[in-house]
Amino acid sequence: MPDITKTRAQLVERVADNLNLLQAGQTIETDVYAKIDSHLDEAVSAMAALGIVYIADLEEIETAVFSDSAKVIAFRIASSGYGIPPREQDAQMAELRLRQMTSGKPTFETMRAEYF
Repeated sequence: MPDITKTRAQLVERVADNLNLLQAGQTIETDVYAKIDSHLDEAVSAMAALGIVYIADLEEIETAVFSDSAKVIAFRIASSGYGIPPREQDAQMAELRLRQMTSGKPTFETMRAEYF
């Protein structure tokens, strides 16, 4: 059965892969892992604030938003001065797909009535 959710560690590895920091069959180095992990909370909060996607728990990331979220996070890290050329087009397409996936979802909040 395929995974329903992904973890924070898997997200860090996918971000590293998107930044071309991993070669085939290579594992992520401890310092690279720590550097990416230190930016993760900030990047996820920014995506939520911008209305791109809201990830409630980094230990249970929906597979539907996992790959595109990793691309957006990789772009944010690359553009913050790591000497890695950011792929803005990939990040914009991923951001657009995330917005489309989450735009029509119900919030399940009680609607407040306005009486005139």
